[in-house]
Amino acid sequence: MLNPKISPITLAALAAAALTSSAAGQTYTLDDGSTENALTFPSIAEIGFMHGFDAGAGDSIQTISVAIGTALAPAGGLDGRMTRVAIWDDPTNDGNPGDALLLYASAPFPASMTNSDQKVPFVLPAPVAVTGTFYIGAMVETVAGEFPVGLDQTNPPAGALTYLFADDTAIDPANPGGGSIGLATVTGAVFLLDAIGGGTGFLSTNYCMANANSSGFPGSMSGTGSILAASNNATMIASNLPANQFGFFVCSRTQGFVPLAGGTSNGNICLGGVIGRLSLPNQIVNSGAGGQFSLALDLTALPEGNNNVAVMPGDTWNFQAWFRDPVGLGSNFTDGLEVTFQ
Repeated sequence: MLNPKISPITLAALAAAALTSSAAGQTYTLDDGSTENALTFPSIAEIGFMHGFDAGAGDSIQTISVAIGTALAPAGGLDGRMTRVAIWDDPTNDGNPGDALLLYASAPFPASMTNSDQKVPFVLPAPVAVTGTFYIGAMVETVAGEFPVGLDQTNPPAGALTYLFADDTAIDPANPGGGSIGLATVTGAVFLLDAIGGGTGFLSTNYCMANANSSGFPGSMSGTGSILAASNNATMIASNLPANQFGFFVCSRTQGFVPLAGGTSNGNICLGGVIGRLSLPNQIVNSGAGGQFSLALDLTALPEGNNNVAVMPGDTWNFQAWFRDPVGLGSNFTDGLEVTFQ
């Protein structure tokens, strides 16, 4: 059933809109984690959707998470659809994104875990500072008959700033309302789309060179959750992997570089010193159809050689994923991710 309520922006609606705010370091979100509907447009190449929030005196956005599609459709049906995320500033703080200024837009990346209502995190390469009213959004390619925009229609927050836009070629994120379907408000529903601010955002630094794997891309590391050691809420993510391959994460306090793992792998080891393997049976993960896997860390027992140690504030750890790659020497590595916990 596809009955989204879509209407043009009106001054009355904007005047009545209330910003949903979040303290710095908290999650900016509107949804309850599940969809009851979805929408699309015929003859459209790319659909975009955005939420507006109030950052007050200021925050720094670290992560944008988005679910593509709806769990009402076959799981994984939209995996691989090229997706972008973006952040905009509202220079007049009036809740109208018609004059929004682009602060950041990612390069396209393949969607994963689609049609599952599972929000997949995208960690920004550097924090993006926001003040007052700002918008987060996602843009996803689509073809006729697909429904990439899931809708949460269960008690959406009153006055939520929720907008839709599209183009029959490709959306210009610097002018989201300039496409073949301009900015429109969506009432009675919100998207599965959120962001994490700087206070508990996952500050990290990618380093080292990863070689391309059989997916055609080099594997990449990211993280989500919190860098606060006491919160024990950090998750490692490996992306751009070959589909349906097993792997696990490795870690060390020391960075290194061993090309081709000394001649035993297609990839490079980016760790040195004492290396720990997160390779217990419940830690070995599979990349699935979307070429991505993740693992929630136990910061009270991170492996260091044959021992487990607790992560303390101020500790710097480096992480990497090792995975099967069905070409060449049979395995590969992502790049490295440096994390300093607080």
